[in-house]
Amino acid sequence: YFQVADALLLFYTYATPSGVESIAYNFGIPVVATRVGNFSETIQEGVTGYLAEPGDIRSMAEAMEKIIHQPLERSKIEKHASLLSWERYSGSILRTLFPS
Repeated sequence: YFQVADALLLFYTYATPSGVESIAYNFGIPVVATRVGNFSETIQEGVTGYLAEPGDIRSMAEAMEKIIHQPLERSKIEKHASLLSWERYSGSILRTLFPS
């Protein structure tokens, strides 16, 4: 499904790292998500996707409109995927599970 997707929508009120956005990036697919969990760390606004406020339907709609009317360059998204290595991502998971 990733091969034919135009975007990955992840509208949550709470999220823990699963790595699904890095899978999308490997396919050059932008991610539109709510600003929860680690999404603000893994989604570069206007480069790899757009962020919306959780629970704010208008904000979510605006983010979806952006991805439709301002498509992002897939090659830049694929390049960003290399920044989401397992080493970096596992550190993010540990910080979420065991905040200092």
